[in-house]
Amino acid sequence: MSQPLHSAYLSSGMRALPMLPRGAGDIADRAARVQEAKARALAPPLVDEIAAQQERLPPSSTRSANVAALRESGTVVVATGQQIGLFLGPLYTVYKAASAIAWARRLANETAARVVPLFWLQTEDHDFKEIASAQVPGASFTLADDPALDRTSVSERRLGDDVTALLDRLQDAIGGGAHVAEVMALLRRAYAPGARMADAFAQVLATLFAELIVVDPRNAAFARAAAPVIARSLTHAAAIDQALIERGQVLSAAGFAEQIHTRPGSTLAFFHATGPRGPRQRLAAFDVAEAQRTLAAEPLAFSTSALLRPIVQDTLLPVALYVGGPAEVDYFGQATALYPLFDLPAPMIAMRARFRLLPARTRALLQELGLVADDLSASADALFAKLAVRTPIAPIAGDVLADLDRALDAAAADAALARAAARTKHSVHRAIDRFRRRQERAAIDRDATLRGRLERLQAWLAPGGAPQERVLCFAPFAAKVGIDAFVRALAVDPLAPALKDVAL
Repeated sequence: MSQPLHSAYLSSGMRALPMLPRGAGDIADRAARVQEAKARALAPPLVDEIAAQQERLPPSSTRSANVAALRESGTVVVATGQQIGLFLGPLYTVYKAASAIAWARRLANETAARVVPLFWLQTEDHDFKEIASAQVPGASFTLADDPALDRTSVSERRLGDDVTALLDRLQDAIGGGAHVAEVMALLRRAYAPGARMADAFAQVLATLFAELIVVDPRNAAFARAAAPVIARSLTHAAAIDQALIERGQVLSAAGFAEQIHTRPGSTLAFFHATGPRGPRQRLAAFDVAEAQRTLAAEPLAFSTSALLRPIVQDTLLPVALYVGGPAEVDYFGQATALYPLFDLPAPMIAMRARFRLLPARTRALLQELGLVADDLSASADALFAKLAVRTPIAPIAGDVLADLDRALDAAAADAALARAAARTKHSVHRAIDRFRRRQERAAIDRDATLRGRLERLQAWLAPGGAPQERVLCFAPFAAKVGIDAFVRALAVDPLAPALKDVAL
């Protein structure tokens, strides 16, 4: 049975593996990769585009200094990225940003190089359903779709009027936090009707992380710079096919699964046949010469797949290390097979931090029930069966009641006591029945209270049985402690990406 590559990578301490030739857990690998990255520089038009994008973000002297550093030789990048989910999407997006910053600081301290953290917005993607929703404990929110934009890059998506109602509902859902006004003011400024989803996402992320450079690559400057990579992917399609087939065999022989299913005969590029703002389709059967002419005339008519995106990113930027989630580590096991075809050294891959956030009331409820956070991975029914305490129903209705009935029946043999014995027996049985019903109601109420508590715990810690970080957005947690305290709580140890419980 195959296992995920990231599991083996983690268990190795993020040491190099055959499919991941650069190990973020090896200090020698880190030093060598930083030296290689220092020899590369960004093209001035790209730095100009990056600088212009940062000017549209909340002011930050640290971010400005990092942009200035990109103009200097010897500066390297720690990169990460994610789709532009509603309200920043699941918590793991925030953890990626925090991890990139922590890794940039660590590499800078180890090597004395200037290292800047950068977040690459994956705005070329077209799957709107993957980014249109957000969830908090007990509530979810979904943007209305526009069928006319089906398969267009999400860079074209703008927020509709419905986002205002979603924000109102979100405020109601997290209304108990001490810092709700702060969080909602941020979200309302960014997620306004008419705003590009990518801009809203960037505004919020940049507010949380003042030193993080946030880059949207879906523009003319990046497209022109990426065109040679796209061109090579077209002319080397057969070699790419073969490299991925061979890497798939290597992964399979080592007991690992392929994260991304590849299509033989297909390039790693997408084509926007009606223009850059139109829908995109994977480029399959095509005339190479015609595709090259189109690419030269309009680079934005092409966009990348998940396996080509890191090649473009690492070609354009002096990336020393990429921070990814489990799935990304898995698909880098495939992507690293392609780097030699683009005359590019593979980057180091590091796992992002993993947190489980425990607000104060959640911690108190866990303690009250005698549970730990890991217990919430079990089903609600299993937890209920473990915790439910049942008082025997009407214990007096056993031998004691039978003895009383026999004594009353014996007394009834005396004609003078018959009616009194019968009335007493009836009264006792009626009283016992009332007591039994009250016990049953108490048990039902107690069970409902217990179920409610377990449901609240699971909504915060394991919504729907899934890890918290893959479902819930940051808003309800930041609303409890404030944005600055929330970010400070995410103290990342780059070399220890195991799940960490964090008290808020």
